[in-house]
Order: sequence, then structure tokens, then C-alpha cells
Amino acid sequence: MSSCELPQIRVGNPGELIETVPYLMGFHPIESLTLVGFSIEFGRPHRVTVTVRLDLPGRPEQLGDLTALTQAFRTSRTDAVVAIVHTDRFTGDPRSRPELRELQDRVVWSLHGLALDVIDVLVAKADRWWSMCCEQLECCPAEGTSRAGASSTAAVQATYAGLVALPDRQALAESITGSTPAERAVLAPLLVEARRRRGDPVDRAAQRADGAAILEAARSYPAELATIADDDLAWFGVALTELPVRDLVWLAIDARAVDATALLHLLHTRLPDEYALTPLFLYGWAQWRAGSGTLALMAAEQVLAIDPGYSAARLLVEAVRRGLDPQRTPALADLPRAGRRRAGRS
Repeated sequence: MSSCELPQIRVGNPGELIETVPYLMGFHPIESLTLVGFSIEFGRPHRVTVTVRLDLPGRPEQLGDLTALTQAFRTSRTDAVVAIVHTDRFTGDPRSRPELRELQDRVVWSLHGLALDVIDVLVAKADRWWSMCCEQLECCPAEGTSRAGASSTAAVQATYAGLVALPDRQALAESITGSTPAERAVLAPLLVEARRRRGDPVDRAAQRADGAAILEAARSYPAELATIADDDLAWFGVALTELPVRDLVWLAIDARAVDATALLHLLHTRLPDEYALTPLFLYGWAQWRAGSGTLALMAAEQVLAIDPGYSAARLLVEAVRRGLDPQRTPALADLPRAGRRRAGRS
């Protein structure tokens, strides 16, 4: 599998699906309700379309209305859903717990109201899982079914594909936090020097050369970029503030012509905020195209927290929240030129 191909994980049973969810989300859900959407082809679930996580309510009546998810399910062409309750609040068979039965009924009722079939409602504890929809003790015993965890086929496939599941959502958020402001400020003099050397205006030929240099550097990582010089980081940071350079790199990432995530991560975690914005946005876009909507949304929201006017980051937020399928959404290069200009303006 090339570095730009999306990983394929085959799931054959509910237990394997439960072990796959952390890799779909990028972290292990804790006290959560996860809704995994599927498309239906030839009468059978075919592929995952969208994965949505909600905090598990303290009481079933606090679940709220799931119609807010309508757009995500509709846009992603979801036909059916598996609901997974991740919890360690309860002991014994969850099918005997009235509160879990009520939660199941509310979830099923809400999803049917969105014209979605419910394949199953599962309850997953740290070491065991149950199907709320199965009463046959030979396949769904009262003591539950042991979880395979990291040794499951799905987890092995995901790990081989380079996917990571961090311990919790906070750990995922911290993975893109980066250096402290004081550490980032070390590059400030080099950024001033890089701006002075570039001059103003910068001609398009130079911008194309800078974009090509950034993409070539991305292809060399990590073997050669582990010792990348700070003045090169500063040069890349300054160059990426110019829209033609950013767009050249953006289009290459969007077309999966290069895996630039490692270089972009290095840039956005080392550069001061104003220069980290574009690498962080591009990192989020690359994560979305790779299927990691949670990390993409975190990156885009962090960009908007620094600069609410960064319209490309708003575009990424909408793509994630509306459940756009990164595999089926047309590449930016295939959009009409006017649409590309609107999408890219910031």
C-alpha cells in the first residue's frame, strides 16, 4: 500500500467492529455513544460511511434529539447504523438493565426517524461486549463475549496500515498542541530574516519553486527531515503564508500525490501562531482525506480559534460536520475554477 492510499480494514463480526472504532476515531471512546454508519449494497452492509461519537448521557432521557445528525448521515449516503454504547458504569448483563433498554429504544426510535435501519445496538465494556438485539444465549451469553483488544484482526490490520488509537480524546487533542509559545518564539528572528530575504512582491515562478521544495521535503520525511534546519522551517513557514504556495501544496495533498502529514505536523508544532495556521489547516485537511475526521475537526477548530476569518478552515469544519465522504468527495482540482477560488480564499 502506498503512503497516500486509504487503509482498508475488513470487519466480519460485531466484536471486530468494536475493536475498529478506536482507529476510526483516533482514540478509545470512554463513556460514549458511537454511531457507525454503513452504506448498503446488494442487501448487505458494505462500507463505513461516517462515525459519530456523542457523550453518553447520565440518564436515557438526556440523550436528546439525534436529528442534528441528519445532514451528516444524508451527505455520507448512510443507509444503516450500528450503535455502540461504550461504558463501564454497569455490572452484569446490560440487557437486564432498564436504563440501557430505554437508551436502546431511544436510539433506535431516533435513527428510524431519520429513515436509517439499525443493524444492532452493542454495549462494550473494557473487557467484554454484548448485543442488545440478540437474546440467543448460545451466541450472546449473559456474561458477554470477551474482547480481543489489540490482538483482534481489526486492530492488527489497523496497526499495519499505520493507524493509531490514543487512550482518550484528550490525548488526541494534545497530539496537535505542539511546542510552548516560548519554544515557538525561538524561530521568530529566523522568520523575520526569511521575510527580508524573500522581498515583496514574490513572483509566481519563485512561489511555484517554493511549493515544489515543500512537497519534495515532505516526500523525504522522516529519513532526511529529522535534522531539518530551523532556517528551512522558517522559510517554509513564510512561504506558506502566500496563497499560491499554500494552494499548490493543498492541491497535491488533496489529490493524495504526497503524504505531507509528518512535515506539516513538524511545521505547525514549531512555528508561532500566525505562521502555524496554514500548516495546521493543511495537516487537518490531509487527516480528513485520510479518514480521520475527528483529528481534522480539531485542527480546523484550532485554526479558527486563532483566526476566525480563515475561510478554508471553515470549509474543513463543514466537510466534517456534514459527513462528506473523503473518498467520494471530488478532488479540489476537479471542481470548477470559480468554486476553487471561493473555497481557497482566506
